[in-house]
Amino acid sequence: MRNRLAGDEDGFPAAAVDLTVKLPAADRSSGLGSGRTDAYLAAIGDQNFGLLGVTAYYRLGFLGGDQPEDIDLEHGFALAVGYPFGRLSVFGELAEIWVPENDSSSLFTTWGAAWQLRPSVLLDGDFAVGLGGDAPDWQVLFGLTVNFGGPGTLLEESVPVRD
Repeated sequence: MRNRLAGDEDGFPAAAVDLTVKLPAADRSSGLGSGRTDAYLAAIGDQNFGLLGVTAYYRLGFLGGDQPEDIDLEHGFALAVGYPFGRLSVFGELAEIWVPENDSSSLFTTWGAAWQLRPSVLLDGDFAVGLGGDAPDWQVLFGLTVNFGGPGTLLEESVPVRD
């Protein structure tokens, strides 16, 4: 669940918070899931400089364990830039995920493009390259984002096209 606290108005950055809960949906013994519940709280800032958008992101994760003292913290940092070409936009990101209790750190960069199918629906494809630590060497990613809008917001009015 993501909620925008302030819009990008009068030169001030937009700000949002995001709360995510991941439930154990797959069997751990099959290697498809962690078998635990994880919760994440994120802060997001976004500023436009003309058509160039810059986003800063920090996420604090609480990685579940069998007991409260087994909960590990995860820190996620990212800085992204994006540029729209009508309904198509391109973006790049530098990110790190750090779990101190596991001595785990993943540094990677992601590059991709997003196509705005409708004002409230985005389809994206990305290519990520690990730069160090425990990051995978490379990944191909696909995503679908649906914006349901906020209170009193019509679905199709919630995400304007930036030309």
